[in-house]
Amino acid sequence: RELAAIVKQFDRDNNQEVNCANFLLSFQKLGSEEKFRVQSERIKKQREMDKAAKEEHELKMREIEAKAIANAGIWADFDFIEEDRTSAWNKFTEAAKIYDKTQAA
Repeated sequence: RELAAIVKQFDRDNNQEVNCANFLLSFQKLGSEEKFRVQSERIKKQREMDKAAKEEHELKMREIEAKAIANAGIWADFDFIEEDRTSAWNKFTEAAKIYDKTQAA
């Protein structure tokens, strides 16, 4: 019965025969349309996932920023020696050297 349904779909003359050229053109067109539809769905899903990942990243960055602001009042002991200053400056310099603003935290 399924074969009859397909034959009837492509039987333009109602003689229970299928024109091969018409069938192949329709078959290939249907295949192309389905491939395009599937690819479009994939792209849409990927964009949604990218958007969700971006939103999650932005949320994490806001949380980090909020923590940094909250911790800004951290007490610092200003009674330090020159060795502390040198060590801190060396670490600060190293951090600045490897910092890349294009990379996520």
